[in-house]
Amino acid sequence: MLKKILTLTLLVFMSFNIYSRDKIVLLTKNVEVENIYKEITSINISYINFDIDFVEIDNLSPYLIDNWVEPPVFAIYIDENVTAQKIVSGFKRGQLPPLQIVKPLLQNLFIENRVAKYFLLEVIGLIDNKIEIAPIEDAKIPVLRLNMSIDPQIVIETLISPIPVNIEYITNYIVLNIFGETFYFTDGDTLIINGIFIFIIILVINIFRKRVSFHFKHNRRYIPSIPYKILALFLFNFIATLVIGFIESQDISGDLIYNFPRAILIIKILTAWFIYSICFQVIKDSALSKSPYFYAILSLYSEIFLYFLTLIYYQPLAIYHIWPITIIVIYILSSKKGTKRILLYFSPLLLIVLISKYFITGNLTLIDFFIKNRYIGNLILTFLSIPYIFLQESFFRFIYRKQNKISYVVEIVQSLLILTLIITISAIIIELNK
Repeated sequence: MLKKILTLTLLVFMSFNIYSRDKIVLLTKNVEVENIYKEITSINISYINFDIDFVEIDNLSPYLIDNWVEPPVFAIYIDENVTAQKIVSGFKRGQLPPLQIVKPLLQNLFIENRVAKYFLLEVIGLIDNKIEIAPIEDAKIPVLRLNMSIDPQIVIETLISPIPVNIEYITNYIVLNIFGETFYFTDGDTLIINGIFIFIIILVINIFRKRVSFHFKHNRRYIPSIPYKILALFLFNFIATLVIGFIESQDISGDLIYNFPRAILIIKILTAWFIYSICFQVIKDSALSKSPYFYAILSLYSEIFLYFLTLIYYQPLAIYHIWPITIIVIYILSSKKGTKRILLYFSPLLLIVLISKYFITGNLTLIDFFIKNRYIGNLILTFLSIPYIFLQESFFRFIYRKQNKISYVVEIVQSLLILTLIITISAIIIELNK
């Protein structure tokens, strides 16, 4: 008798899993929009592979309380407020909406490039999600926000076949725009790329092992000075932030930074570089290592450190560090001054392109973080620039290593040009903003 009961229970459980479907919730702002989606859903119900709950945003908290035992696998929030452009958001690290839904929807809305442009910022948390969907995010339910006037049929068609029932959702991915084309890399794709690159890194470290051991052995007394150089770089960025604050105080309207974010960022970088150049002139002949190879190796290892740090934070993002590591390795292997100079200029190219393309007038969060934030923002800028500072110092030592006495003329002229450029750009943008 007990055997029959267990068998019956097992059959019931199996049948429930066979015929049960994943549940999603469609969030709207008002009942009129909700009724439209209900009507279209009822027409296409036989083709949709999900159980859909319809909830107004004001009733979200009670809904989550009632459905805490069997919560939806993800949510779509339809915000019909018409904006200047279509906006798709909700790409929060650890709570990404399923790629199987996101990809066809973006393709149908023809906004893949725009989403790819801001995807990175959302994943690392530099674009804040709206507070009104906080309850569903607190419940760890991925939510895709559509802030636009949209044809409901497009949304519903996205939920129709060929999406199978109870699929294994892809919720770790990255969307990139490369030369105008949009590419979707899943965690599996980036895991293969990073796995191959980690193998290459291990191979490179083994190739350079004797060279690294030799230069660190002969420069070990200079290693304690490295944290001081990093601290000094942070202080230079901090002072540059204060300079930006002074420039902002000269503007009556108070929106100078947001009207000219790229120019202000250039001023900040040039200011930090000017202070660094002046200090470097003072200490370059002091008791610091004069080995170009020592600084090149420091550049490589600091970039590898940032690579693994990003790998831990969010694995797909680590692929952005492949470019600078590759350039630095080629720099180390190269023996020609001209080649090293080209590689020095190309090494930060990807970082510059990535940051500058996000510095547009409307992106207030990123502008505040990298320009006005005195501590965390400057700390991030410091860590991102460390490999390039070490590489620049390596190149300088490489150029002058055979000279007994270093000429200061070029460096002094360079510092004066930087200072002139800072003052000129500042005067121009203040005048333009009046």
